[in-house]
Amino acid sequence: MSHIYRVYLSVIILLYTFSCRYTTATQKSSDMDARFSDYSKYYLNQLWQLNPEWAASVGLHQYDSIMTIPSINTMQHKLKAYSTMLDSLKTLNSNELNTNNKTDYYLIENQLLSSLFNINEYKSYEWNPAEYNVSEGFALILNGRYAPLHTRMEALYARLQHVPSYYTQARALIKNPSIKHTELAIIQHANPQELFGKAMLDSAAAAGFDDTKYKEFENRLSNAVDAITRYSTYLKTDVLSITNVNSKNFRLGKDLYERKFMLEINAGITASELYHKALKEKKVIQNKMKELAPELWKKYYGEIKMPDDTIFLIKKLIDTISQKHCKKEEFVKVIENQMPVLVNFINNKGDIITLDPTQALVVRETPSYMDGVSGASISSPGPFEKNANTYYNVSPLTAWDDQTAESYLREYNEYMLKILNVHEAIPGHYTQLVYANKSPSIIKSVLGNGSMIEGWACYTERMMLQEGWGDNEAELWMMYYKWNLRIVCNTILD
Repeated sequence: MSHIYRVYLSVIILLYTFSCRYTTATQKSSDMDARFSDYSKYYLNQLWQLNPEWAASVGLHQYDSIMTIPSINTMQHKLKAYSTMLDSLKTLNSNELNTNNKTDYYLIENQLLSSLFNINEYKSYEWNPAEYNVSEGFALILNGRYAPLHTRMEALYARLQHVPSYYTQARALIKNPSIKHTELAIIQHANPQELFGKAMLDSAAAAGFDDTKYKEFENRLSNAVDAITRYSTYLKTDVLSITNVNSKNFRLGKDLYERKFMLEINAGITASELYHKALKEKKVIQNKMKELAPELWKKYYGEIKMPDDTIFLIKKLIDTISQKHCKKEEFVKVIENQMPVLVNFINNKGDIITLDPTQALVVRETPSYMDGVSGASISSPGPFEKNANTYYNVSPLTAWDDQTAESYLREYNEYMLKILNVHEAIPGHYTQLVYANKSPSIIKSVLGNGSMIEGWACYTERMMLQEGWGDNEAELWMMYYKWNLRIVCNTILD
């Protein structure tokens, strides 16, 4: 046998061996991906049955008539289900999955571990009365456009009968509530008639309920309002009478915080490491503000000597700039008017990001059941109802006294609103969530990582200013650094 022939034969054998191994590995990967696809369907089906309200929030409405009643039995049922789902997941080899499925695998694993942690260790069902709130589930169904009115009202009719039991069981679970969370719950339950009132009754009539069913609907609605009112009264008269000494501190403590941090943030670093990063970033931001100060001081104070104390200097400039703001009765409208301006800015640039003009963004006053958390937020439809409206919730200031409203408006002044609207809406949360709904993976759409979602919104603030949003005004940059400093300081406080 010649040398050349032997080499040729060796190459053939090597290629054949590699081909066999590659084919075997590919086949194993393909088999595992198929198994994971089946598991994902099983997982989602279980997830929505266990959490019908979550299902509705992502646009899946087959469980609308079901309400989860909080109880020890409910939690034990969930614990068993989540443990079974996690055990089933672990039978799959994530190393044999393609990249997309491997990401989904770890998203599912993290959600299941977080759910088990929340029930077994975090136990907010014992100390957070604001966790119990039926309103959003009802609002999603009442205001939805996914089905005829009659279908949606039938679901509400079924759900209403469970509201009294829901709040009875909630009271039984509350053991050592945090005062801060109790106060939040009282705020959010202060006005049940806003949702469970005339508008819902009118919808029942418009749905064509006969007299008997309408009367029963009216009775169930009245019982629901009564249950919500009694829950609010209980929180005011019973829970708030507990002294701060005996109530739970709303802070989690280092150990529990670290464990929750690892599951929620999932960034590969500890809370302690992030804290030290934040301390360094605080100094960087303060130096950026110091660099802007001379230009702004000269603009507003001319030849008056600039203070030597940097912190005092920056505070004085911020106080001066913050005086430029809208009137309190114009606050919601000013935000609404800025939406098309942002759209035009991005479209005229042409190379920032593609906006989808078919996805409606509706600016509305924040519903009362969402009060007390933030002045502005986004309520986005999920991937099963991706063409529904996205709501930009803005707290109106008209009912506020002048002093409180003035303080709030100085914080959200003309410049700060330009940053807020980028963060919350365009191209921040609203735009990101539109894209999330277009993901070919439902797992990625419904199990988004909160720090990544917030990270995108924070990234877009600086990016938009660098692209020329706000005409590169020094005032806007100073407000941006103040906004950014608040994020960093929140991290340090945490």
